Amino acid sequence: MNQPHITTVAIVDDDRLVRLGLRAMIDAEPDLHVIGEASDGSDGLQMISATRPDVVIMDVRMPGMDGIQATKLLMARPVVEGEHRTRVLVATTFEFDDYVYDALAAGASGFVLKRVDPDELMDAIRVVSRGESLVFPALTRRLIERFAMQRLRTDDPRILMLSTLIVAWPLAGALFSLFADIASVLADNAS
Repeated sequence: MNQPHITTVAIVDDDRLVRLGLRAMIDAEPDLHVIGEASDGSDGLQMISATRPDVVIMDVRMPGMDGIQATKLLMARPVVEGEHRTRVLVATTFEFDDYVYDALAAGASGFVLKRVDPDELMDAIRVVSRGESLVFPALTRRLIERFAMQRLRTDDPRILMLSTLIVAWPLAGALFSLFADIASVLADNAS
């Protein structure tokens, strides 16, 4: 009889209580198992090398090496033939767009806020372990807006002309109003 695949998980977070809570929730799932913990990015990289988990839940802000730098270094490591690439799911309490952007740019497969429902976190681990990507829904819209704005920043002369008009139009209106006021004062003084 075939046994179900168990997804192995490592937790890198400086808050011991968070690590204990995550471990309890994850180990309660029949298809998930925590195989290692670390309290900062540097120790996390060593633990990940030793345990080779399928997924790492990585905090962002930690003393020493933060989670973004640890993710970047982990993703830069070559994958040994016959082994899998460990996937990173960033979990943080901070809802800063730069953290999302930096984590994804560093190679994270997913980003969730720690206030996520426990069932959603377990699903996020499963999604990331399959090689898919996931961003906490509340952050997705802002991430898309930021991406769209970056796409607009271009050397396309039509975009540059449009942005110039948008900036210059209120100024032109203010100058026209000023010139009208000056003309009115001059006309009153001439009479």
